[in-house]
Amino acid sequence: SDIEGKDAIRREEVEVDGGVLYKAYIDWEAFSEETRQGWTLGLALDMTDFNIELYYGVFDDVLLVALAPDFVETFAKGSLSDDPDYKDGVAKLGDSYGYNVTYFNSEPLINFFNTYIGFARLGGFVTDSDMDEYNLYVNEFFGSFKYLIASKAYADGELLSDMYLKVE
Repeated sequence: SDIEGKDAIRREEVEVDGGVLYKAYIDWEAFSEETRQGWTLGLALDMTDFNIELYYGVFDDVLLVALAPDFVETFAKGSLSDDPDYKDGVAKLGDSYGYNVTYFNSEPLINFFNTYIGFARLGGFVTDSDMDEYNLYVNEFFGSFKYLIASKAYADGELLSDMYLKVE
């Protein structure tokens, strides 16, 4: 039987800065207009505007995973290395800054959640009481975590490791 949207998740190779990564994305056109409108609860939203793309692969011997629709345009443009929070975090790591760096900035994720909770509120799925709790735990509590950076370095036969969480 033919199931609507069964081929909606697509994967293709993309060239990025002289290398190749995989891109997985949702092809909203694989669903009928009627189905897409059902998801938006009759609100004037076009699901095809929601560009969700996952990039992954090994690039210069580093595993890269990115959930960003503009990743191809911003990759290798110095966007992270120019970020003042990233620079601040690297400075805090000192001698342990090395081969394995993890950096997480909470702001994009919280913005993502705020967008979708807004849609849920418009659809009547979220009450004012729910919003009070959401604002307390997500925006105020998790929003106070500016960034987390951790790294490991191997020097002179010793494994150095450090982590820094900036809270505002």
